[in-house]
Amino acid sequence: MERQIFRGQVGQVTAGDIVNFNFGKPEEELSPGVDLVPAQRRALNDLVRTITEEFDDEPWDVWRIVHAKLGVKSVQDLTRMQFELAEQVLKNHLNGRREESLLRGLVSKVLRISAEKDNRTEVELFCSRNFGTSQFKLLTREQLQATLGFAHDWAPPKSAHDHGPTAPLPSTMRPCPPPIERRFTWPWLAVTLFLGFIFGRLF
Repeated sequence: MERQIFRGQVGQVTAGDIVNFNFGKPEEELSPGVDLVPAQRRALNDLVRTITEEFDDEPWDVWRIVHAKLGVKSVQDLTRMQFELAEQVLKNHLNGRREESLLRGLVSKVLRISAEKDNRTEVELFCSRNFGTSQFKLLTREQLQATLGFAHDWAPPKSAHDHGPTAPLPSTMRPCPPPIERRFTWPWLAVTLFLGFIFGRLF
């Protein structure tokens, strides 16, 4: 950046009356090869530590992902201009590992519940009909959550005897009269026959 100072009135200045000042940026800041500052290096190391502690990964394996993305051989080769990209690579890797862990947990729960309820065939059929595959590892988080809900809520179909006793079929035969009815029927029949015999003899 250059600044000019004019001595005297602007319209009457000569070449010797103009003083130029150059406020250019330091060469170190303009160079793309400047090393990371301590704060940047510490931030990257903290991300790597979070990944290794959460998933038992080796630090070198995590750093190799950064090296491959940025085309460097060592963290010492990273520059200040590459810091944001390196940080984003580590954050994406952390989020991806967490998503993988969550999916494995859902698959494990689906397998456990389907084994407890002995409905693995029904669960796989549910996945095939709704998601086009019965392989749990190919399902998304939302699909696995739906599968887990189906496996948990599933109940075996009820058999015929579970619907309660059936009503007896109507009988076409006349029911047998109760004992009291039989007791009054036969004596009256005998009296009727006897009276008929007496009247027949008299008339």
